[in-house]
Amino acid sequence: MSLDLSQSGLYLESPSNHYYVGMEVFLTRNVPAGGPANDDEHGYVVRVEKGKNGGCRFAIHVISKA
Repeated sequence: MSLDLSQSGLYLESPSNHYYVGMEVFLTRNVPAGGPANDDEHGYVVRVEKGKNGGCRFAIHVISKA
């Protein structure tokens, strides 16, 4: 679930706890309903916080289109 969004990053909450600082990620956002997905974006996890029920909250810094 997204908690905060900006042009260069996202702050998310996940029931999983496998994220770590420095982890490379690829993501797709702003997908129109029923339409084709936009290009993937490339980024890194820059912050991880312990969340509820064993999950976590984490921040991704988006650096470029993949």
